[in-house]
Amino acid sequence: MLSVRHCKAQQLETAYAQCLVSLLACLERFSLSLNAFSSHVPHLEQVNPPLWEFGHVAWFTEHWVLRNPGRALGRGLKDPNLRASMRPSLLPEADALFDSATIPHGDRWQLEQLGRSGIEHYLSRTFKEAIAILQLDATRETALYFHRLSIAHTWMHLEALEMTAQTLGFERTESAEPMTLDVRDQAPLAIDAQALRASPDRDCFFFDNEFGGLEADIGAFEIDAQPVSLGAFWAFVDDGGYERESLWTDHGWAWKTRQAAAGPLHSRRQGDLLLCRVGAQWALGDAAQPVCHVCLHEAQAWCNWAGRQLPTEAQWMAAASAGMRWGRVWEWTSSPFVPFSGFTAHPYEAYSEPWFGADHWVLKGACAQTHPMLRDRLFRNFYRPHRQDVFAGFRSVQAAVAGCATNSTKPPERLR
Repeated sequence: MLSVRHCKAQQLETAYAQCLVSLLACLERFSLSLNAFSSHVPHLEQVNPPLWEFGHVAWFTEHWVLRNPGRALGRGLKDPNLRASMRPSLLPEADALFDSATIPHGDRWQLEQLGRSGIEHYLSRTFKEAIAILQLDATRETALYFHRLSIAHTWMHLEALEMTAQTLGFERTESAEPMTLDVRDQAPLAIDAQALRASPDRDCFFFDNEFGGLEADIGAFEIDAQPVSLGAFWAFVDDGGYERESLWTDHGWAWKTRQAAAGPLHSRRQGDLLLCRVGAQWALGDAAQPVCHVCLHEAQAWCNWAGRQLPTEAQWMAAASAGMRWGRVWEWTSSPFVPFSGFTAHPYEAYSEPWFGADHWVLKGACAQTHPMLRDRLFRNFYRPHRQDVFAGFRSVQAAVAGCATNSTKPPERLR
């Protein structure tokens, strides 16, 4: 499937229609799990009230496509008075209900909601009108920027709603977690030293946090050919990894203690069997599938146990450029989420800039729930280090040292 970065008007029109079908199907699934969304969803940092989230998706498309008087300028739109000049909303008080930039997370449970039928109508009308506007914008490349942004935003939130369904134990759209790893990809990949330069094509759509490009001088290293498997991670658990403070960073051990964590989320042992929860159902897990729903702290502790490290964002990019297979799970890196040199915020200023240097870390790749239109090795996902609800795993690296083996799995001595 063509990437959202390169889609033209015809492909974007198809994508809008697919977005609406997927949103309404997801809304139906949630309605079967909850009678009153906001009142029955617990106040958790990692989830939004589902009805609010569906409404926010409609609001975002309406805000940037239907109501935006500067749409034709694309990412070059710089208008400090944009909000004041916005066209009226299809929905009275929409800005007060669904603008994530102005409504604190904890307040979203208190807002008066429209009910399922109201949200369904808002979604349908918004996306159908977006298609009509797209037809007017079809020959103006700069105006297509906001259509691409809206579609990308929708697919991101549909993935986030899958995360919510998993967290709350609701029905999921699929019956299995990421596919079993290919047994042919067992040998680590050797990556040569290089001066990495990776930047987006400025003639295409890209996200503002990619601007300026990643530049790094990298020494030779080896990287796992595939993410760490469920079985490999449970070897760490079985070896007392969650009980050995020496393997954890200070922040990681404090998190583990607060959470009383004893193993990866949604996974448990039953005798010799590994079980995994997908939605509401526990099922037999496959030791060869990627471990999923681990946070950065857990990934770091496993790497310390194995005598390895998490890759930097630059190392991951070098390996991906060399043909490394990715896309089964999001992959934690050891790189904090910071801007590249020359960063300039795009019109949706709340996307990246508020989170730079705010204890967010870069994840690369994609997961089974990521829509194909979003998959690109340049994409920079970012989350706080304690988040386990993300469909995230990791792989490990080790610097190449002449005359030394680089695939040791012996746990290190005490690190602190």
